[in-house]
Amino acid sequence: MCKMLMGLMVLCSSVFPEEYSAGQLVPRIQCDDDYSYILRLPKNYDPVREEEWPVLFVMSPNGGKEKSLRPYIPGADLCGWILAMSVESKNGTTDSHEAITAMMGDVFDRFPVNEKRCYASGFSGGGREAFWMANKFRRNIIGIIPSGAGDS
Repeated sequence: MCKMLMGLMVLCSSVFPEEYSAGQLVPRIQCDDDYSYILRLPKNYDPVREEEWPVLFVMSPNGGKEKSLRPYIPGADLCGWILAMSVESKNGTTDSHEAITAMMGDVFDRFPVNEKRCYASGFSGGGREAFWMANKFRRNIIGIIPSGAGDS
């Protein structure tokens, strides 16, 4: 009986999604074997609220770093947006689009997201990726906030 209960506890713990603290940066969430992203849930985040959450996807020319995501936090808290920043998407890599696509899919699967209220942002090459996202994911990305992106 004890072994059966322990097995049930292990099974149940693997079924429930991980808990993430509202208002805290999560330095790395692995989407798959190759890609990951930085996450920040808004201060008022509640995974069971009736209304789903909008998301701001952020890209950087140097890849995802916590310091690059921090300037977005005050606005995201004000708007009640989840922030997600691709770690591997950066200038000079051939798989930036795959990294962004993996991040979006994981965020959509893992969190109660309003998939029709997503935004994309980035600086320089990250801004170009925001334009790419808006074109590729037209049903999801309803606004872009690029900064300093030439040739967009």
